[in-house]
Parts: sequence; C-alpha cells; structure tokens
Amino acid sequence: MEDDKELATMTAVAKALDAVKDEEELTARVLQWVNSRYGNTKAIPGHPGKSQEAGTEEFNDIADLFATAGPTTDAERALVAGYWFQVHEQNEYIVAHTVNTALKHLGHQIGNITSAFDSLMERSPSLVIQVHKHGKTKQARKRYRLTNAGLQAVRHMLSGQTED
Repeated sequence: MEDDKELATMTAVAKALDAVKDEEELTARVLQWVNSRYGNTKAIPGHPGKSQEAGTEEFNDIADLFATAGPTTDAERALVAGYWFQVHEQNEYIVAHTVNTALKHLGHQIGNITSAFDSLMERSPSLVIQVHKHGKTKQARKRYRLTNAGLQAVRHMLSGQTED
C-alpha cells in the first residue's frame, strides 16, 4: 500500500510540474521550494534529475569559489560572486551592494558594480537579469538573478576549460 501512496504522490507532482514545464526558471523555483519545504536539500547522487548546482558544496566559502573560477574582468567577478549568493547561499535574488561588499573583502571591489551587472545583462544571451530596483535614483539598490546562461558560464569557469 505504501507503493500506491508513493505512486499517487509522484503522479500528482508530475501533473503539477507538467503545467509549467516550458518555463524553466519557474520550474526551478518550484523544485527549490519543494526541496526546502520538505527538507531534502541535497540531490540524490547519480539521479538524472540531479541539481545543476551540484558541486558547489566543495567550496567552503566565496574565496574558494572565486579562486577556482579565476575571474579576470569586473563583470566576471560580479558574475562569480553573484553565483555564490544565488547558488550556494540559495538567495532568491542577488543584491549588487552585497556582491560588491563581498568582493571588497576579497580585495576585488568593483568601482561601479551597476556597470558590471549592466554588461552582463547586455550580453547575448543575458547572463543576469535585473528583478527589482529599490528607489528612483540612479544609485538605487538593485537586485539581480543569474540566468541559466549565467549559471552555465560560471560552471564553465569552474571546470577550468578555456574558450577556443
């Protein structure tokens, strides 16, 4: 009878996720919520549905991640630090000021963090999207989220592969 209950639950979950399967970011947020709500924060090793963020647990802190990725430009530095806050810290969004403060502590403060994020948004495909701006001035606090392309770019940096 336990198998019937499990199968019924899995069927209901599959049906609900099928409704949003074409919206990749929405699906990812739903799955992240399910994992956090029901206490399963680790993906099952070797499972085909394994989290794309697997491997971040090998970094003890942002300094380890930063050293492994080896970013060379301000935009890359912002991207890697943003990855830390979005993936490892599991924040819903990235606050530009928080990213720059972390970079400052690493000795890599960016003179204009907004310009760094703007350049990431202007790339095709965009590596970052702006999700909120708090205030009306140019210096208002901005919140961002890495896109799937941005997440892949950092993973590529972490793999140590070079561009051809």
